[in-house]
Amino acid sequence: MIAVKPGHRRDFTAYLHWSRIHLGIRAPVPRIERGGASALQVFVEYESTGRLRPTRQPRLLRAVLEGKADLNRQVRDWASGYSDCGGWTYLRYVRRFGLRCVPAWAFDAARRLHLRELAA
Repeated sequence: MIAVKPGHRRDFTAYLHWSRIHLGIRAPVPRIERGGASALQVFVEYESTGRLRPTRQPRLLRAVLEGKADLNRQVRDWASGYSDCGGWTYLRYVRRFGLRCVPAWAFDAARRLHLRELAA
């Protein structure tokens, strides 16, 4: 059993909020079976090992995994349009007024990904 750290809870919550407020294209997620572990515990194990085990909260886990896939796609979109949309100033505006549920690391990841694309 893998310990749940504060960063795991932060990410779990961010992905869940994203899936609830941002109704983008839903990404396919693996089949989730009903079982005994909590959705948070299964999410942490999935992040660490890449394997899903049964959970007693399959709909919650599905929402989190869909939110994760969609938020990661959004980060890639922000990175590809970084210069076009005003760069860091735009992302700060979006974070402050539009998407408060998105953690700072998502915006930092978009900026780093944009810089990596420029260097390539």
